[in-house]
Amino acid sequence: MKLLLPIILIAISIGNFLLFVHPHYQQIGDYKAKIAEYDDALSNEAKLEQDRDALSNTYHSFPLDAEMRLEKMLPTNADNIRLIIDIQKIAVANGMNVVSTQFDSTKTTGVVQVAGARGPQKDYGIFDLEFSVTGTYQNFVNFLKAMESSLRINDIQSINFSSDKKDNYSFDIKIKTYWLKAQ
Repeated sequence: MKLLLPIILIAISIGNFLLFVHPHYQQIGDYKAKIAEYDDALSNEAKLEQDRDALSNTYHSFPLDAEMRLEKMLPTNADNIRLIIDIQKIAVANGMNVVSTQFDSTKTTGVVQVAGARGPQKDYGIFDLEFSVTGTYQNFVNFLKAMESSLRINDIQSINFSSDKKDNYSFDIKIKTYWLKAQ
């Protein structure tokens, strides 16, 4: 009997541990794991806030006209009228006259993808424009330099010229310009 009471107490203790203490102990372990996850999430949130603040500071450090200049450099649509107006301004500023402009608004490359076409999708579109200017050769050289330093990205595809009078030339120019597609 002396030996039976300690064995019963040990068995009750083991049963008590298995039925009550051990499940609570496992719950505590699960809670510790969740706390660790939450701590990681909080530290990630703090890092994201720092990154956001750094990006915000960088964004606000740009000059006020930078967004307008970026929009002019790569507009979000073909904006053919604005392009023709810009070319007209550059021509007049360099002593040239824009005689004619031609473009096909249905042929704005990069907008419509051909069914079954393979290859990477482009994030930009291409707009072709043809125009004629008249003036002296030196004015034309200055006009080209001004076009080159213009914010709008233009690729000159071809230049044809003819002369009708002394020191007065007609220049036929084909260019490609680019625009960003809406995402």
